[in-house]
Amino acid sequence: MIFISLSLLILTVYGTSNAIVSIPSDVCDCGQISSQLDCTLANRCIWNFQSSSCGSITCTDIQDQYSCAINSQCFWNGSACTVLKNLNCSSITLNPTQGLSDCNAANIFCVNDSANANKTCINRSAQYTSCSNITTATKCAENGLACKWESITGGSGTCQPIGCPNLRTQEDCLYYAVDTTYKTLQLCTWQNGNCIPATTSQVSKYSYNTCFLNTLGTYTFSSNKVNDEGSFTGYCMSCYDLILSGLIVLGALII
Repeated sequence: MIFISLSLLILTVYGTSNAIVSIPSDVCDCGQISSQLDCTLANRCIWNFQSSSCGSITCTDIQDQYSCAINSQCFWNGSACTVLKNLNCSSITLNPTQGLSDCNAANIFCVNDSANANKTCINRSAQYTSCSNITTATKCAENGLACKWESITGGSGTCQPIGCPNLRTQEDCLYYAVDTTYKTLQLCTWQNGNCIPATTSQVSKYSYNTCFLNTLGTYTFSSNKVNDEGSFTGYCMSCYDLILSGLIVLGALII
């Protein structure tokens, strides 16, 4: 009884907390995806029409550079998508003769090592510890998911962290990186003409079409079923929630 009450409390608090997700750990696995649309959008997954389930594909099955670059487990080598060994950007070999000379173009979590003239790739976390450590507008723009350049009189300026209010249009009001490592994202939502931090309960109301896209693949729509009015039944659910609820059920069974 104590365990069940504690579990309900955890779920209640989580449901009203800020919607903060970790990348790539909170990104939905193909097997967690119930929606055919989300499975297609995931790029690394394929929908099985016979079993109505979502299955995994490998990096080499991904055909386009963009889909490869946003997948934390893969990188684009200039002509094909391949596995990023141990999620370590330094394992990437750039091939300028094949049209690839930029680490970020190979994988969005990787950047060129500014200290190395040969453009060796490094993980974002190894380059800057915070936006304030970035000293040029160009480098600040390269970290645009987390930082913005604030100009002051005389042409100089500073690189500052951003937040939901800095995303000034409804189209841009999706998420921002909490720091320059890009490992933690705060989801945002548009409300009364302003972009504000989203709560998990607000994200749960995202539609069939926006759930996966607006959360960078960390939430998935719970159903493919359509009601008599032609609307999808279900809700937008966190893949972290799926793991958490599974652990709670397992714990309850053990007790």
